[in-house]
Amino acid sequence: MQRQRQLLSEQGLILHSFWPGTGIEEHHGLRFVYQAEATLRSLVAQFFNVLDIVVYKELEDDDSLYVLAMA
Repeated sequence: MQRQRQLLSEQGLILHSFWPGTGIEEHHGLRFVYQAEATLRSLVAQFFNVLDIVVYKELEDDDSLYVLAMA
């Protein structure tokens, strides 16, 4: 987040998608880090103005969330 903030222009936006929850899993050599909404809000707010965090359906109800934030 810190590096993205350094590179983003003023009034620039970021949008990141995450899998909600806690813990880390590996599948087929890929590492998946689950994130709780409160933890994400706290992390992103250190560098950006959080505009919205939304839980949505990617494959199943409430299986994903996105964070929209502004520099």
